[in-house]
Amino acid sequence: MTAQTYTYQSEFFFAILDSIEQEIAVIRKDGAIVFVNDAWVGFGNHNGMSKEDWLRSNYLDVCTTADKVGEPGVHEIYEGMISVIQGKSALFKHEYPCHSPSEKRWFMMTITALTGYENELFVITHSNITLRKLAELKVESLAQQDPLTWLSNRRHFDSHLEIEWHRSRRERTPISFIMIDIDHFKTINDQYGHAIGDICLNAVASVVGSSARRASD
Repeated sequence: MTAQTYTYQSEFFFAILDSIEQEIAVIRKDGAIVFVNDAWVGFGNHNGMSKEDWLRSNYLDVCTTADKVGEPGVHEIYEGMISVIQGKSALFKHEYPCHSPSEKRWFMMTITALTGYENELFVITHSNITLRKLAELKVESLAQQDPLTWLSNRRHFDSHLEIEWHRSRRERTPISFIMIDIDHFKTINDQYGHAIGDICLNAVASVVGSSARRASD
């Protein structure tokens, strides 16, 4: 292979990596970053990091610092990366939120060993999964709401009750339940029809919904 061919191939492969929308970084076994593609640089620019900053950074140190300040999920990411670096796992994946001031965003982070290379290098990719996550949240929200009144349904009540029950025991605070019965509701349905009954239910639901202002209500 001539030097010219090698140079061409290198430029060709770098061009491919820089054309991929996934954010890609390559790290050494000690966590030092040795390569980032254009997508990674572009994401970093939004967070005040240049390409030169990344190439002077240690990804494991970045995770350790983030874990110390309590960023959610970072400890799990760090442990997963160590597992791959030490050869205990072939691949690690983790979904995490990375919201900006203007929008909600989610990413999928993966790390795996770089195969077919003599040095011990590892590839980290970040994929934007925001559209998929928003769709999942919408489906989940619809599954937990009554289609008529849009109040939370029994499924949501059961899952939320368990959370509140543990919180109440932990904080030694009471839980209050309110049961509401609409007087003569059967008569309303029988005399005026179910369409009017639905209007009545929605009117009551509107009052209940406007009164439950806290996330735990």
